[in-house]
Amino acid sequence: MMTAVRPVNNSDALYYNWNTSDSLSKFHVFLHFAELELLGPDVVSEFTVCCGDSCHGEPVRPEYLVTTTIQTPQPLSGQDDYSCSIKKTPRSTLPPILNAIEIFTISQLTEKPTREWEVEAMFDIRETYKVERNWMGDPCVPKIYFWDGLTCKYTLSDAPTIISLNLSSTRLKGEIAASLANLTSIQSLDLSCNNLTGPVPNFLGDLPFLSSLNLSGDQLNGLVPSNLIEKSKKGSLKLSVDNNPDLCVSDSCDRDSNKQKIIILIVASVASIVILLIIVRRFKWRKQGENSIA
Repeated sequence: MMTAVRPVNNSDALYYNWNTSDSLSKFHVFLHFAELELLGPDVVSEFTVCCGDSCHGEPVRPEYLVTTTIQTPQPLSGQDDYSCSIKKTPRSTLPPILNAIEIFTISQLTEKPTREWEVEAMFDIRETYKVERNWMGDPCVPKIYFWDGLTCKYTLSDAPTIISLNLSSTRLKGEIAASLANLTSIQSLDLSCNNLTGPVPNFLGDLPFLSSLNLSGDQLNGLVPSNLIEKSKKGSLKLSVDNNPDLCVSDSCDRDSNKQKIIILIVASVASIVILLIIVRRFKWRKQGENSIA
């Protein structure tokens, strides 16, 4: 909004024209205005705005560095050629300006929507991690606007489904979202190089088609679930969990933990015995001293 156009020869009007091959198409038009110059007391900038047969009710008087948006009250339809005109009023001392124009067309989708539970899962993931991507609408539909980081599978007989999700290096924080369990057709999941914490959830090993899981470079802890390790050993899952300092891949972590507990218990027991012996020894010395005095 820091730039604008005005008539080349300072004439009275600006025009924006477009055409369509489908006269049944419906267009919503949004025009944006903002004055970029501080105007003197004797300077007037105002103009009328019309698109098709529809005109805005009052003249537009743009404010300095404040956006004013005008939209068509009804979608434009039924023509092959359209035009928007911006004309200065008789009292205006300046030609009209236009900072931006947006034209949206309404299209009826013939594609089936993504499976409902997968859509809900993706919305939850978006909200949980505050994903900074242009994730709006259906994750997989229309095909040319599927969400960034997703790969979807399309078939003629069934609804689209999500088979891959890549959120590597997207500054995710917190634990691995439980809603990932609802991506039941997912084959590849990449959550690497973030700041994810907490344990690796068991449900990841229950995803029936998961063949690639990348959790490297996070801050996960605890044990990697045995079902994931089993799949990795069998070759049905490519598992990456390196560079998680507090994450253990085998049951050796349990053994090491138990050893540490045993050592602590032994040390504590020995310390207790030593303290008890000191108390007994002092008691004996005191007894012997009393007998000597007697």
